[in-house]
Amino acid sequence: MKSMGADIGDSTRAPIALAASYTLGPVLDHLSHLAGELGWPVDIRAVPYGRFAAQLSDAEGSFWAPASRRFILLRPQDIEDDEALTVSAVWQAEDGIPLCILIGHDDPAAENATASRLKEKFHSEAHIDIVPARHVFDGFGIGDPGDELTNRTGHLPYTESGMAALALYMARIIDGALRPPVKLIAVDGDNTIWGGVLGEDGVGGVRLDEGHLELQQRLKSAAARGVILTLLTKNESTDIRALLLGRSDFPLGKEDFFEVNAGWGEKSAHLARLAATHGVGQEAILFLDDNPVELARMREAMPGVLTVGVPEDGPSHAYLDGLWPFDQGTATTDDEKRVRRLREEAGRQAEKAKSGDLDSFYATLGLRVEMFTPGTGDVARIAQLSQRTNQFNSSLLRLTEGDVASRLEKPGAVLRAVNVADRFGDYGLVGLVIGDLNGGTLSLDLFCLSCRVLGRGVEHDLLRQLMADTGARTLRIRHVTGPRNAPMRRFLDRLEGSDLPEEGWLDLSTEEISQLRFDPAEETGDGDDLIAAAEAGMEGRGAAYQRFAFAAHEGTPVAALSAEQQTRPMLETTFQSPRGDTEVALSKIWQDVLGIEQIGRTDSFTALGGKSLHLVRIHARMTREMEVEIALADLFRFPTIEALARHLGAEDNLGFDRAAAMRAARMRRPRRVS
Repeated sequence: MKSMGADIGDSTRAPIALAASYTLGPVLDHLSHLAGELGWPVDIRAVPYGRFAAQLSDAEGSFWAPASRRFILLRPQDIEDDEALTVSAVWQAEDGIPLCILIGHDDPAAENATASRLKEKFHSEAHIDIVPARHVFDGFGIGDPGDELTNRTGHLPYTESGMAALALYMARIIDGALRPPVKLIAVDGDNTIWGGVLGEDGVGGVRLDEGHLELQQRLKSAAARGVILTLLTKNESTDIRALLLGRSDFPLGKEDFFEVNAGWGEKSAHLARLAATHGVGQEAILFLDDNPVELARMREAMPGVLTVGVPEDGPSHAYLDGLWPFDQGTATTDDEKRVRRLREEAGRQAEKAKSGDLDSFYATLGLRVEMFTPGTGDVARIAQLSQRTNQFNSSLLRLTEGDVASRLEKPGAVLRAVNVADRFGDYGLVGLVIGDLNGGTLSLDLFCLSCRVLGRGVEHDLLRQLMADTGARTLRIRHVTGPRNAPMRRFLDRLEGSDLPEEGWLDLSTEEISQLRFDPAEETGDGDDLIAAAEAGMEGRGAAYQRFAFAAHEGTPVAALSAEQQTRPMLETTFQSPRGDTEVALSKIWQDVLGIEQIGRTDSFTALGGKSLHLVRIHARMTREMEVEIALADLFRFPTIEALARHLGAEDNLGFDRAAAMRAARMRRPRRVS
């Protein structure tokens, strides 16, 4: 293995590595736009065109450097022996970092055959996913994604829609890796999970249309995976109770909801209380409602919540498939026990409220902290814990399952997991320490605990056990400051006796650790930073997810999903409207390709941000739509619409009926302009 994990925590930007056997420019443009819209903290690292084979063959090259995700876009006809090259490179540099290989081919049968061979070769590698590009295009309803002309002139084998589809497919994978998993779904009732208004239509009158049925089934599955499901509805509680008990055709029943809030108060107030009570950050909450007013109120009151509208005509299969927050990884046993643990926590909080003495309350909890060396069955949960824990995380190091398995096999490595339980129940595997023991010094690369056991003294007990277990005389803890790990920072600052620098190592002796004592008074206060993650970068994501889902529901062209037209930039030239049919046609093509709302006849192509790949697209559009044949190199010579139209011999600038001439041109072969 090359490396253990990537430092892609909150204090760094997650590297995304891309390599393709063809020109990636349009894909990168779409990905960059999506990264900005979704607020991803990423650095997209692409192998330069023409260096595909060399970079894949170099195990020490930039493509194989530590990354959050890697993608290879491969067309077997592009490079001789590229399939063998890819297989050899992947085996040589294999390090457990998730890799998606998108296989494309002009011949669908050849594409499927290549994908099948690679799947067979990598069938034992869980981190490698082989996807035929046709699967991606079919998912976006693109029947013919190929573009022979742009492939010939610029090695762009797909249309703009095809390139956008590949970018959106990868974006959804990246988003799922970077976005905190949804832990709580709050859903409206009327015209959201059923059709109609309960107060008017009655229990037997509300509808369960096909889309409502599928939404209820998805919500029920989410609840079974441990997602907290709550109903927020402005209805009478007696009516809601009658509905949930009386409609046997509803997949969702009262038992599926952790909490039902029926009434006329602000939904955001109910949701804020539930999230605070159970330690769920806003970024891990999905709110679904059909009412634009309720959506606006939620966005204003809780901007970090993923607030997504439901279509006025009800949810459809396309809408639900296009709802990215529904994407969830494989649930661990710990996930499935979440709701049970929340009910146990409610018992603890009720007991705590009755006790006036915090010391006696914690003393009677019967806390049991068990530290152990994990086995292969714990690998998935340990990787998940490192990826999801932010608040009490010393270094923000994120680990894949491959990283964990590698560390378990490494001589001299120290990897301990932590189970915690008390008289109310079992918290499960909630802690992790990873480091190396050299002589009498134990250096921890990662020390993290789930927020659900904070404020109980677990962290103090764990460090004492760790020193006794390893026999170390000195403990070093690596620390990195991020926007969400303030609780860990406060704990380490108290150990140091002063404020630590932003990044570094904290050194502690055995004697200092033996004197650690838990003081409940230090853990009191409003506790907001213990139960709600920072909202930085989250506001607006819900609106983006709604846009994607509504676009799928309405059949919006895929190219429009990952790009939006910009206003005309400030230029040295004043805006002059295009004149005549040729200039108007050229202006429309330039606007579409460059993504600019308004382009004047004297505006410079380069000043507008135009690049060579844009000219490849413009050249193809001109050839097809205007039926002219012009050398691609000539487009570089005419940097404005006015100049290009004059070169084309556009008599319409002098009053000639160009429209009639173009209609006539369709009856003959394309003319060559020299």
